[in-house]
Formats: sequence, structure tokens, C-alpha cells
Amino acid sequence: TPEAVRHIAYDSDLDAFWIGNWSTDIYLVDRTGATLATIPAATHGTSSNYGTAYDNWSTGGPYLWIFSQGAGAGTPQLIYQLDLAAGGTQTGVTHDVTGDFPGPNNIAGGLFTAPGIVTGTVSIGGLLQGTPDMFFVYELAPWSGGAGWLTANITSGTVPAGGNQPILLTFDPTGLLGGDYHAKIKINNNDPTNPQVKVGAHMFVQAEPDIAVSPDSLLFQTILVGATDSLVLTVFNNGAGVLNITSMVSSNPAFVLGGPVPSQVAPLSSEDVMVYFIPLVPGVEIGTLTITSDDPDTPTLDVYMEGQGNEAPVIAVTPDTFDVTVTSGDILKDTLYVSNVGNGPLVFSAVVGGNLPELIYFQFDEPGQTQTPNNANPQTAVSQYGTLMGGMTMGGSGFAGSALIGTGGSSASDYVDANWITNLGTDSWTISLWLNNVDMSTSLHYHFGDNTANSFRCFSGGVAGAGNLMLRGPVSDVTVTGVGPGPSIVDFVYDASVPEVRAYLNGVLNTTVPQAGVNIVGSANFKVGGYSSSTGMAAGELMDEFKLFDHAIDVTEEFRSSWLTLNPDSGTIAPAGTIPVELTFDPSGLLGGDYTTKIIITSNDPVTPEVNIGVHMFVQAEANIEAHPDSLAFSDTLFVGATETKMLYVVNSGAGVLNVTGITSSNPLFTVDTSVFDVPPFDSVGVGVTFAPVAIGAQTGMLSISSNDPQTPVLDVPYSGEAIPAPIAAITPNYNNPVLVADSDSVDVSINVSNSGGSPLHWSAVLSQTQMVRKVMPRVYGPSETSQFIEVDPNATSHGSGSVVDALWDLQFSFDLQAATGALGNAGAEFDGTYYYTTRWASNLIHRMDMSGNLVEEFSIPGVSGLRDLAFDGTYMYGGAAANNWSTDIYLVDRTGATLSVIPAAVHGTQSNYGTAWDDYSAGGPYLWIFSQGTGAGTPQLIYQLDIAAGGTQTGVTHDVTGDFPGPNNIAGGLWVGEGVVTGKASIGGCLQGTPDMFFVYELAEAVPPWLVFTGPTSGVIAPADNFNVPLRVYGITPVTRDSIYVVFTTNDPNLPLANILLIREPVYALGDPDQLPTTFAVKQNYPNPFNPTTTIKYQLPQSSDVHLVIYNVLGQKVRTLLNTRKDAGYYQVVWDGRNDQGVKLATGLYTEDVNDEIIFFRFR
Repeated sequence: TPEAVRHIAYDSDLDAFWIGNWSTDIYLVDRTGATLATIPAATHGTSSNYGTAYDNWSTGGPYLWIFSQGAGAGTPQLIYQLDLAAGGTQTGVTHDVTGDFPGPNNIAGGLFTAPGIVTGTVSIGGLLQGTPDMFFVYELAPWSGGAGWLTANITSGTVPAGGNQPILLTFDPTGLLGGDYHAKIKINNNDPTNPQVKVGAHMFVQAEPDIAVSPDSLLFQTILVGATDSLVLTVFNNGAGVLNITSMVSSNPAFVLGGPVPSQVAPLSSEDVMVYFIPLVPGVEIGTLTITSDDPDTPTLDVYMEGQGNEAPVIAVTPDTFDVTVTSGDILKDTLYVSNVGNGPLVFSAVVGGNLPELIYFQFDEPGQTQTPNNANPQTAVSQYGTLMGGMTMGGSGFAGSALIGTGGSSASDYVDANWITNLGTDSWTISLWLNNVDMSTSLHYHFGDNTANSFRCFSGGVAGAGNLMLRGPVSDVTVTGVGPGPSIVDFVYDASVPEVRAYLNGVLNTTVPQAGVNIVGSANFKVGGYSSSTGMAAGELMDEFKLFDHAIDVTEEFRSSWLTLNPDSGTIAPAGTIPVELTFDPSGLLGGDYTTKIIITSNDPVTPEVNIGVHMFVQAEANIEAHPDSLAFSDTLFVGATETKMLYVVNSGAGVLNVTGITSSNPLFTVDTSVFDVPPFDSVGVGVTFAPVAIGAQTGMLSISSNDPQTPVLDVPYSGEAIPAPIAAITPNYNNPVLVADSDSVDVSINVSNSGGSPLHWSAVLSQTQMVRKVMPRVYGPSETSQFIEVDPNATSHGSGSVVDALWDLQFSFDLQAATGALGNAGAEFDGTYYYTTRWASNLIHRMDMSGNLVEEFSIPGVSGLRDLAFDGTYMYGGAAANNWSTDIYLVDRTGATLSVIPAAVHGTQSNYGTAWDDYSAGGPYLWIFSQGTGAGTPQLIYQLDIAAGGTQTGVTHDVTGDFPGPNNIAGGLWVGEGVVTGKASIGGCLQGTPDMFFVYELAEAVPPWLVFTGPTSGVIAPADNFNVPLRVYGITPVTRDSIYVVFTTNDPNLPLANILLIREPVYALGDPDQLPTTFAVKQNYPNPFNPTTTIKYQLPQSSDVHLVIYNVLGQKVRTLLNTRKDAGYYQVVWDGRNDQGVKLATGLYTEDVNDEIIFFRFR
């Protein structure tokens, strides 16, 4: 019968297996499964057994070890010893593994025994299941290395009846200590009465030493006379007795023993001897090292030694100090002479102060190549090289040599792969980089980083602002101001001992930002020149000398050494030779004052391996004016009457303050916004230059900038521009508003765009927002709602989405907002059909992300505090920024802020509301959805549905977002409704604030085709004196309701860049039997009367007629034209919703209708 086996152990003496289950008898079975012996459960007395191991190593054995789970996790997990010679009873020896590995979930697993894991011992080991699972190995018994010293010439065979078979045994004590060794020879056979015969074997090893050395000869390097080389000679004792060394003698004094000579070497052990080669004269030296010992076979052992000494060089350096004065803007050169006055070649290298970066040092000095070496310290560098990806190239003029050149492209393709994943942890670090041609606009450009929430990134523009560089990530934002457009050296120093980040610009402290402790751990390759898939370095921007240190450097000291360069900085000098080293003193970027450093020269001079040369430079401070760009070229398509402004940056690359005393323009059509200002050293000031043409034609001129620059007191900047006649756009609807359309019908209309100007008119048109259309769908009710009447408990709660049916609230999409935006605190949410938007209330940021959740752009709104939820009207984005709007009444306001209606808090019954979304997709609507924070984090975060037609009461439909995204810190954020995430579906989505913040999108309803579509071009070019009718079609999608939408036109007319054309669709119905046409004209009293919100007006025509239906107020003012069209004979009705021609709800009062001069009075409440 099959037996369930949980634990199993191999018995090497019987070639059989001990097996059992939890608390069963333990069986010994052979390889066929036949039972050879049994240990009854009552005998071994263990239970819940998981692991078993056979032990014939321990004294008194053999034993069986059992690993028991006892009473379960959290109780002792014991290993029991069973005595097989005593029938399997417990010996009393146990060990509790949880004593070494405590844990509430730990429980016994498998078990084994084996020799050789640790030399000279037998081990017992196994697995402790838990959190985590642990593999353990304990010492069990001593082990002499097995019976490898005894071998047989044959291990199997057949012996005929009455015959015999001799077996030759070999006893080999190699590797054994002196003493007694025992073994058993087991002969397994087919004798049924004696299937295994054991023969004892004993060997006594007589201990003797056995000497050997490695290497067997000592071959030293060729070195200078007076220098030293060393090698290690290892003396082995391969014997079983102690090796006694009586002497070690060198035959040549050029070879010297170092340190004490060992007098003994233990059995099967070794000792090291240091041997030095110190040549005293040039030439080849040969010698013998003789070792005398008590090895009976090799009483003396000779080791061959050889080396060569060459004549030594002697370094001489002149002068021994430098002291220079340089005017800012100038470059001074001097010469250092390195000479060799010795008799051997002198090899030297020279550096200026400081040390190499430990991790990354890219110099980008390989134009035309796709790799740049990592010149960091080779012992600590994180990679051998950086790889240029996509369109990235090296060239131009960098800090020293060429530089990395930006493309302005996506960092998904254009960047330098550092071939390294950031793992700086919580230690200090420093990042240093040189930049030039920095983009001074607010466009976002990344300079380095990786797309991991726990790593850093650096960018210019965007929220950093024009001319600034920001470091962010796990660090609190660090903004370096005043970077560019000219050469700028930026250093970010994270000092973990404080902790803080100190940022320097051109060696001067720019800002210090305290930190809460930073842990930099990446998961993607570090990028230089870009970050993630965002825009990388601007086109033409230069980066050089990118350095990453593994400590917080002294930037002042590092920077103070960058003004001195050496050429060459290394070489080999023959005896009596000299190499001149050119020193270049370049004070660019330095303030006036004293600067000191040292030149460190290392060489193979054995007597003077290092020489230090002191250097002092005094910088005479002067201003040095530059303009960036050096000329201004305005657009050649600027229209007369329009203006264009370009930024000119006045740069001071000198060490003194630049005083700009005036800027004059030779052409009055070009003006500046400022003309007198100061520019600090190594900084810049932007000047807005505006071209305002008044006539057609090309214009040129010159800006003359006067300053205190002694070399260039007047700097001329040429400019040019050309003006052309502007187009003049006129956009006129070719239809009556509203457009009347019957169910399942359509009406073609057009909007005329004309150009009466002198240049081609470029135009484009879009619909302002997703068109809201009521769908014919079964209404979805809550669990207690009926189709006729519902009473909602405003204090009721709902957990989950059980109150909706079908596939609504299916999760369509979600992503981690913290990872996408780089920080927590995301709140508001919106969708415009193409991009997702979120707000970060604490910093007033708005993030724009693509539909995959990748960050595309982030920007801030000046003067806004506490930005929260967002709303999109198809053209503009609106934000709420109040702090005390949790549980108030809900207001409907027009674009001026005037209140149109109110849902009192007592009616909607929700509280702690954060997000709101309008829904005209769902059946039975329109609805308003409210995202409530309830009673706070850790409680249900419900989205409530309010019925607008019922005054804003709850419908009973709710959804708990924390059911899909559980977490103790999760709390409601913004909300939106729209279509376009999933084709044919309307979605509801938003932000759940938590750890991390989550962006979610659910299915809400079926989307339907729009009722207004373009039937022709939506953009084009119209020649002067020409026009074009933009065709559209209005569909009567059943059932037709009154709807409106803006057709938004954009043009290049400077006086009409944007035009919104309102189009209103109005339903029209034909009533009655066409075979029984009315015989008279009549207008019926509207019903209901009074009414709110709609009333129906019926009329009849005996013949085809022009119908004119107008609503007037009591003052006789026309407020709404419902019909102005021709109708065939028949019965008709028109629905009025109480709104005027602009779609605004009218006030309560008395109104009249005029149908072809027939007047009817009615009241609107």
C-alpha cells in the first residue's frame, strides 16, 4: 500500500532509506520499497516530524536525527537523536533551532548530515521555514577526512562456488597527520544469510616532515639602483611531522630576507618568508637561498634568485614656486622645467591639487566617437565608459577640450548611458558639471538622472525658472539661480553628517537646503544629458567635466585649482634631459582676489618620489562684457502692427561688477525694456528687445551697450527684422441659432472664414469640448432605489461598488503618481481627452502626463496657494484653491462667478468633499459625482452620485476607491469624467492621496457618437480677398435634446487669434396624422404652465408656412428665438428649457410667446 512520505534519510551502512510521515511509525526500506525494519511511533515518541538524517559519524552511533514541528509555529522546533542500536529510542540529546533563529512564524523543515563542509568536521544542517526561510549548518562531530587513505583495486565481481577472489588494498598516508586511522571495508553480496560482510582496517602513520617551496625560483623585476622589490616565498610542510628549519642563507647580499625566519612549520601547513631585492650597482644579480631543515629526504633545499638593477634617475624641478598676477579676462602662461640629472630614465606625472572623482568622470574629449572613458579613480570607478545614445555627439569648445552637445530631443533616445545604476545609499556625495550655451527660456531640459522615485534628477527651466538649475528626487528641491547662458560650473554637495545639500555656482556658495536624510537607490541606468523620456539638454547646449564623488568635497578648494592647467602633464625624460611644462593661468569665472594651489609631481626617482610646487595667483578684478546671442534676427514673417520680443543677455564674464550705463538703438522700431543696470561677476541680465514694425519691409539696426568694461566700453549688437502685411480674419456663422433638427435627421450648416488682409490667413477649428448627449440606457439604481421614488439616508455608508451593475466601475487604468511626478502630495485630477493632469497642492504644481502615465510637463501658477481639484471646459482649465470648502453648499456659477443655482449641504448630505465631476453620460442624468474624504484616512473613501434633476439628492450609488487601493493613509483627491481612455466608453477617474498617491480610471458608461461633426477640412490657408465655408453636420441622435457647443477657431490674425462660435441644437417634432392635416392655423397654450425646467408649445399649420416663434419678457425684450424656418402643413411641438439665446437660465417671471403674431402668456418659476 502506498505510504505518504514526508521525511527521508539514506542509511549508507545498509544502502537503505529511513522514511515516515508526521507522527507515524518510521520504516527502513530497501531500494525496492520492501520494509527491512520498523521503529514504532510509541518507541521513538516524536510527532509532527518533517526532516530526518542518518548519522554514523557521532560516537556511539549509528543514530537517526528527527526535526519536529512540535506544537507548531511559535513553539520550540527540536532536532531529536534516536539510538538505532537501542531500537530507535530517544537518547535525550535535542537542539532547538529557533533558539538561533527566533521568529513567530518559524517551523521545522528538512534535515541532512554530511562531512567536509568545514574541514575536519561532520555537519548537520537543514531548513527552517519562516519569514524568511533560513538554511542552517551546525557542527556535529570531528572527521579525519574519510577513508581516502585506503583504496581497493577491484570493487565488484563474481566468485565461483568453492573459489576465492583476492582484493589488493593500498594504504596511502599522504596528507594525514601521524597517528591511528580506522576504516571498514563493506562487502555487499548475494549470500542470503550474510548479505554484508564488514572487515576492519587499521593504519598507524609514522609522522615525518616533507619540505616544499613555492615558487621554486624568485625572479624579481628590473628596478633602479637603490630601489626595492619584494617577493613572497612560501615554505610548505606536506608531511605528518613538524618541520624544523635550522637556517635560511642568501648567497648574494643584494637579496635580503625580511622579518624573522620561521623555525618550525606545522604538519600539513605553510609559512611565508619575505625576500627583498635591493641592487647596489647596475647589472644582473644572481643568488641562491639555501634552506636547511630536518626533512630526512631533503635536508637542504636551494631556491634560485635573479634580478636586475638599472641606474636611478634624479628629478630636478625649477622654479620651486610660482607667484603671478592676472587681470580677469586675460590668460597668462608660464613654464615649469622638469629635469633628469640621474643616470636612468625618469618617468613623471603631474596634477594640480585635488583628487580624481571616485565614481564618474566624463570629459567628453572624443569627437566623432560613441563612447567617452570614465576617467574616475580606476580602483573605484563605477564603469569603464559612458555610451552616447541616439543623436548625442561630442565636439565644440568645452571646459578643457571638447564637450557633450545637446540635441533638444527626447531622453528616451538621446542621452549618455553611464552603464551604472545609482546605489549611493545614505552616504555623502558630490556632483559637479560645467555648462555653456544654457537655454534661458522656461522650457524644461533635463541634464542628468534616472527614472526611479528613489534617485535624483536635475533640470533647467520648468518650475526651476529661466536661468536656474534644480536638483530634486528624494532630496528636498535645490535650486541654483543665475546659471548661464555662458560658462557655468555647478556643484551639488550632499553632506550626510549635517544633513544638507550645498549648491555652488562657479565656486561660490549659491544656496544651502537642509535635508531629512537622503537615500539614493536607483533601478535604471543613470543618464547624463537627459532623464527618463523627458526632453534632454537643449539643442547646442554644452556639458563638460561631469564628475560624481562618493564624498562631500571642499568645492572652494576644488574650484580654486581649476584655473591652472598643465601641458604636458606626464612624460619620460632621458638622463641629462629636460621637459618644459607649460602652465596656463586662466581666471575665467573667478572673482578678484588671491588663489593658491600646488602642483604635485610624482616620479620613479627612488629618493624623491614626490615633489610639490607652490602656486599663487592674484586676480585683478575687471568687468568683461559679452552679449548672448551676439546678434538678433527677428522673424521675417512678422505682421505690420504686431510685435515680437527676443531676449538679449548681457553677460559679465569678468571678476568685477559690470555697470551698464546705457543702451541705445539706432532704429526706433527696435526698443529695449531696460537700459541701465549692474551685472554681478559671472552673471547675466536679460534685456527684452522688441520689434514693432509699422510698415512693410526689412529693417536693420544696432544696439550700442555702454559699460565700464575697460577693453570694450561700447559693445554693438546688430539686429534685423522684416514686416509683412497682416491677414484680417472675419468668422461668420451661416446658420440660425439654434439649429433645429428632428430625431434621426441631420442638418448641414457652415461657418464662413474670410480674409480681407494682405497675407495668407492660416486657420484651424476644433470643437471646444466633448459633446454631452443623453443616451437611451436602463437607469442604474442603488440597492434600495426604485424607478419611481427613493428616500436616501444622508448618513448612510456604502462599502464597495455593490450598488451598481453590469461592467460599471471596472478599473480601466491606474498608475503610481509618486513615481510619475517624483513626490507625494498630489491631489487634483482632470483629463482633456489627450493628457491627464494632477495638482500638487503644497507646491502649487500642475503635472501633465500622457495616457501611459509618463510625466510630460510640470509648471506652477504664480500667486496661487493650496491648489486642489481641477475642471476642464474644453478650452480652459479651472482650479480650486480654497482651504475651507469641505462640507459647504455646492454652487453652480457662470463664467463671471455669478451664482445660477445652489445644492444646500443638507440636501446633498456629503461632507469632507475634495473632488467633483459633472456626468451627462450616465442614463437618467445629468449627475454630479462627489469624492469624499469621509471621516479621514483609513475609512472608506466614497464617490457619491447626486441627481441634479432631483435637486442634488443622493441616488444611493456609491463606490469605495479604497476597495481597489487599500492603505492606511489613503484619502480622497480630485475627480473627473470624460471619454477617450477606452474607445466607446465614458470614464470616471481621479487621484487617491496616500503612500503612494494613485491615479485611477474606472468605466462609467457607454459613449455615443457626437451630434456635431466636421464634414470637410478643419484647417487651411485662405488667400487675401478670399473666403472658405467650413462645413459641419448637426445630427438628430435619438432622442434629440437641446445642446450647445463652441466651435473654436485659431488664426494667425494678430487681432483675432482666437474666436469661439456658439452652435445650439434644438429639437423639433412633427405631430399628428399626415393624412388628416389641420384646416386652420392655431397655437395651443403651453403645458405645463407655470413650469420648471421645461414646457412644451404646440402649434398647427394648414399649409406650408414660414414659422417665427419668439419668447419675450414682460418688458417686451426678446430673450429667445425658438423657430425661424419654413414648415410643411401638419401638427408640431417645440420644447423650451427656460434659457435665453446664450444658454443662460432665465429668472422667475412672466413671459410671452409670439408665433406668427399670435401671443400666449405663461409663467416660468
